[in-house]
Amino acid sequence: MVKVTNTIGRYLAVYLGIAFLFTLYSTLLDLLFYRLDYGSAASYQFLPMTYFLYFAVGYLYPALPAVVFYNYAINNIFLNTYVRLIIGLLLGLSIGFLIQRSGISFYIGHLRSLKNIILFGLIGVTIELLRIVVVYFMHKKVTT
Repeated sequence: MVKVTNTIGRYLAVYLGIAFLFTLYSTLLDLLFYRLDYGSAASYQFLPMTYFLYFAVGYLYPALPAVVFYNYAINNIFLNTYVRLIIGLLLGLSIGFLIQRSGISFYIGHLRSLKNIILFGLIGVTIELLRIVVVYFMHKKVTT
């Protein structure tokens, strides 16, 4: 029972980590694309916490099962670090490409599709980089 609880906790932590990355990268990319499209980000008045709530609640049903499946597959099938990074990037870019102009975004300018592709590509790579760091420190903790 404890092992199941730990596993569920890890999957929820990964999901909340993705929600945090979505919040961080969406806000930063909004500011960048706002500036590119409108010349200034001075009128940008969107609280980053809103992105976190939208993602954590709004994407819970489609994203959480996908996160569980992806996490299981990446941990049990793809063992090479570089392959994991490439898969994370390609999956993220694919999601961004599929979403295009839909999805949650305060920035609604003509570059929104590009913003979403970059956003999910960054999330995919960052998740895999974080996985490398976490596994390294878990291994280090076990060996010391």
